[in-house]
Amino acid sequence: MAAFKEPKKFNVVPGNAADVTAIQDAGSVLNPSMTDLFPAIYQLALAAGGKAPERTTFNQFLKLYGEKLYFMERGGMWSYDATADYPAGAVVGYSGSLYLALKENGSGTDAGAVSPDADGEVWQRLETAVTAESVYLKKTDAADTYQTKEDLSSQIIASVRSNWYSNFPDGAEAHNAMWGGRDITAAFDAGTVSANIADGTFKDIFPGDYITKQVTISGTTYNVNWVIADCDYRLGQGDTETTAHHVVIVPETPIFNSKMNSDNTTENSYNGSYMHKTVIPTVATGLKNAFGDHIITFRDRIPTYCTNVASRHYLGWTGGSAPYGDWVTETCNLMNELMVYGCQVYGQSGVDVTFGFRQLSAFRLSTKLINPNRTAWWLRDVVSSVAFARADGFGSAFTYGASASFGVRPFALLV
Repeated sequence: MAAFKEPKKFNVVPGNAADVTAIQDAGSVLNPSMTDLFPAIYQLALAAGGKAPERTTFNQFLKLYGEKLYFMERGGMWSYDATADYPAGAVVGYSGSLYLALKENGSGTDAGAVSPDADGEVWQRLETAVTAESVYLKKTDAADTYQTKEDLSSQIIASVRSNWYSNFPDGAEAHNAMWGGRDITAAFDAGTVSANIADGTFKDIFPGDYITKQVTISGTTYNVNWVIADCDYRLGQGDTETTAHHVVIVPETPIFNSKMNSDNTTENSYNGSYMHKTVIPTVATGLKNAFGDHIITFRDRIPTYCTNVASRHYLGWTGGSAPYGDWVTETCNLMNELMVYGCQVYGQSGVDVTFGFRQLSAFRLSTKLINPNRTAWWLRDVVSSVAFARADGFGSAFTYGASASFGVRPFALLV
């Protein structure tokens, strides 16, 4: 069997410049028609009274079919005709949208002629984004050539994708299972995002979507894509409960570099580190200035000192966070290994992951988000007496001495 493949498209409309003779619709015993094509008289010998078909008549037939083939090759869709009959499954254009016939309809059917916008039981609208000008091929010059303003197939795909997201089931659980990856800055600025967070539907908000917002930290302004990492991640947690619906946001890439401590020590655990005491507060100020009341605080429990416990990962390493921590109010904070990887890799203590015990949905759905630009960045887990955990620039989980300078990539709660 010959391979099935797409044939070559016409470069021009066949018969576009041909001289033609008009063809009537109604049948005739003497002349060609759209109903009968060439009647029997053209079969008779000329000597017996027959007629010879004219070249211009053939040109007209071929041009009519050529125009229709060219139209379909370019993604054209016929507009609704109230005089036509449509079977179930037919697709037509009407008022800038596409409609699917759910039932047979038309002047010659029992249902009669039903306009696509008149009855939702007969026609179903398929998309809303395509204008009539972009759906239909139109004449543009005296030469009668045809062109499309936009590619129809890409318009339909974009429309279906948009409808899919906007009609997705409501709720944090459903939305945490679906990747977005879209720029929703305009929707946030318009207040739509915040409204859909507040009511707990998270309508049209998914992990991977991002909001572009400048943040000024210690006098330096950074243009940051704040990625939606999870929906309602901290809901119901804390000694003072987080009750507001929210999304977790994280920078798409580290904002800047800093050290965890001036010296290679984890003596005071993460709570007492230079990162937590000095750097994170400056980021918190920048976030509040950028997003205002859309950033909410949350309660976290963070260890305050380390013990000489032997490492469960490497022989000879010692040091890990103490099993208890202080309750602190945070505006933003570094992530831990569980939030990023879904498990502890180098971290020693359970208290490092007390309230970040689940992998953020965006990292689960797209591991490339963990290392988007091959830049190492800090995590808050204590690994040993001298080192904290980090996400490595090579894409692996790793660790390093506290005095080294690596990326700062905190999370915050947005409402």
